[in-house]
Amino acid sequence: MTGFTGSSVEWITVEFDLSAYNGDILIGFRYMTDWIYSTDGWYVDNVYIDDILISDGSSIDQFIGLNDLLGIPYDFTVTLIGERIRKGKPQYQVMTIMTDGHMEEFEAIRGLLENSKYAILLVTYDAPEGDTEYMGYTIEKYNKGGIPIKK
Repeated sequence: MTGFTGSSVEWITVEFDLSAYNGDILIGFRYMTDWIYSTDGWYVDNVYIDDILISDGSSIDQFIGLNDLLGIPYDFTVTLIGERIRKGKPQYQVMTIMTDGHMEEFEAIRGLLENSKYAILLVTYDAPEGDTEYMGYTIEKYNKGGIPIKK
């Protein structure tokens, strides 16, 4: 279907004729950008189908990902990379801290963080073969320790 390019500070109203699709339909919204240009994202508001309001834009709770709809399981691998400078040269320590939903020993993670000037967290979606779905996640830091990752 239609894609958009460019930017706008005003709402853009669009309509699509779905009459060619009989029965149940799935509607997806995707935001994509390239590596050189990125903004805060985009907003989808007042989604109607046959004059029935599906979403007023105040919540995304009624939307689900295609993997959830089809029952396709998803896991993440989380890698922590610590960097410290020793004798003027960078040294790196790499640790896989989560795979298949299981977190590594927290003391080892704490040791890597305490000994590093910088830490990089690399989150990789372990997609099943043939899956091209984007999988979102959030990471929250707690002052008392812990790095929960929510799917």
